[in-house]
Amino acid sequence: ILVSILHVPAGTRRFEDLYNLISRTLNSSRKTANGIYMYDEDTDRENHEHIKLVMNLKECVNRSMQGFSVQYQPIVRLTTGLWTGVEALCRWSRPETGPVSPLVFIHEAERLGLINELGTWVLDTAVRQTKEIGLDSIDDFFLSVNISPIQMMDGNFADTVADILKRHDYPGGKLNLEVTESARMTFS
Repeated sequence: ILVSILHVPAGTRRFEDLYNLISRTLNSSRKTANGIYMYDEDTDRENHEHIKLVMNLKECVNRSMQGFSVQYQPIVRLTTGLWTGVEALCRWSRPETGPVSPLVFIHEAERLGLINELGTWVLDTAVRQTKEIGLDSIDDFFLSVNISPIQMMDGNFADTVADILKRHDYPGGKLNLEVTESARMTFS
C-alpha cells in the first residue's frame, strides 16, 4: 500500500498549478514501492533541479561534449615511486552551476542512454591525448580508461575500441579498460 501526501504551498490558487503539483506528486510516488510518500516544496525544488540537470546533460552531449573534459590521475608503482601509467577521468561542468560529481552524471548518462556516446568520446580523447604527448612510447606505461558495463553490452564495443586504437596508431597492449560498478548488469 502506498499513500501519497501533497503539501500544497500557500498561495497556490490556479487550477493548473494545483493540477501540475498533483501530477508531479503521483509521478514521483510511483517510484516508491510501499509506505507513505510526502511531496512538498523541497521535493518539488529537487525535481526541478534534476530536470534541469538532465536537460543540461543531454544538451552538452549533443553539442559535441561541450563542458566535458578528460583529466588524468597518475598511477604510481609503490616499489619505485615512478609513474607506470595514468587513469583517464571524465569530468563535467554544467553551464550554470559548475562541476558535477561523476557519481551523478555517469549514472544519469547510463539511465538516459547517453553512456555509449560519452564513453566513446572519453576513450577517443584519452587515447588521442596520450598519443600526442608520446606517453605510449614509454616502456611499461599504460593508459587506463573506465568503461560502463552498458558499453560492454553494446555489440559494436570491440569494433569501436579497435577503430580508436587504429585511428590514433595506439598500441592495444598499453590500454587498460576498467569496468565501473556504476550500473547493475548481469553477464552471461
